[in-house]
Amino acid sequence: MQRRARQHWQAAGLDPIGLHECRHTFASLMIAADINPKAFSTYMGHSNIAITYDRYRHLMPGNENEAAALADAYLERANTKARLAALNG
Repeated sequence: MQRRARQHWQAAGLDPIGLHECRHTFASLMIAADINPKAFSTYMGHSNIAITYDRYRHLMPGNENEAAALADAYLERANTKARLAALNG
């Protein structure tokens, strides 16, 4: 299989990569395409989704800054509702 893959890469003018690199490339594309994480975990053959998250968490959308911004926005909305309720009280 590797021999055939190398032949195709060479014919396409591409530098060959190993099968393990192909697997990670596939995973990266699945994440970029916003595939459901549980389905993605199944496609990768992981026994549970924790393995998928541990391995690919750095590629998944949402990071600490985004999470903090979402929490701040929620708290601001809650504060605004509480102030409005107090005014209309």
